[in-house]
Amino acid sequence: IEALDVSSPALRTLAEAGDLRGLSQLHGWLGTAHLRTGSPRKAESHFRAAIHVLTWDLGDHIGALKEQKRLGLMFHGLGLWGQACHEYEAAIASADERGIHREAAGLRVNLAVTLLKSGHLTKVSSVLDAADEISLKIPRENLWLRTLSLLVRSNYQRITGHVHAALDLLESALHY
Repeated sequence: IEALDVSSPALRTLAEAGDLRGLSQLHGWLGTAHLRTGSPRKAESHFRAAIHVLTWDLGDHIGALKEQKRLGLMFHGLGLWGQACHEYEAAIASADERGIHREAAGLRVNLAVTLLKSGHLTKVSSVLDAADEISLKIPRENLWLRTLSLLVRSNYQRITGHVHAALDLLESALHY
């Protein structure tokens, strides 16, 4: 909590010094800190500030996507499924527009998990299909993303009553 007490002067100092990278990082850290101390509204404000600085001031679209994913994860963790989906979908559109394949695929997997948890099962398969298609454009060292997609798809199969298909997918994941 003490760190949060000194955050306003630190933000001001970074802004006055023109240290936009430091400013965006501090906003991200403060977002996480406020979330962990039970202040999701303040957390959201800091995550959005980090996204703004990264996007508009620094042109760091990958960094902005990562902060937007954290915002989606926050809403997911709070059970605010609609808001989580909105953040993921907005980030996916941005990643697709810029050809940032790794983030586009990963965000789709996050969206699929949120859809599963919220009971919107009809969309899960198409979201995972899109993630898998995009992941083929990613270098081979990112096999974790394909494995994660298989695990989420397996969970989807299990939830929808296709236990044998779920087991087959789990076995496939072991071979990645």
